[in-house]
Amino acid sequence: MSTNVKSVAIQISAAKGPWECCWVVTQVSELLLREAKKVGIKATILEENPVYKIGHFYLLHHHLIVMD
Repeated sequence: MSTNVKSVAIQISAAKGPWECCWVVTQVSELLLREAKKVGIKATILEENPVYKIGHFYLLHHHLIVMD
């Protein structure tokens, strides 16, 4: 059985975790977007929910990424 997958949605969430969990969501999201670009996969952020601000940086509580 062959399946032609056109796109994949990936949700990364810190649930109700503390800021450290949000930091991990931010790091994983950035890594995923960077690596997708390296191999020519289009990755689009559909939804993000920043909750913590440290200096000029926002930490993400929730990120929804679609990869085509």
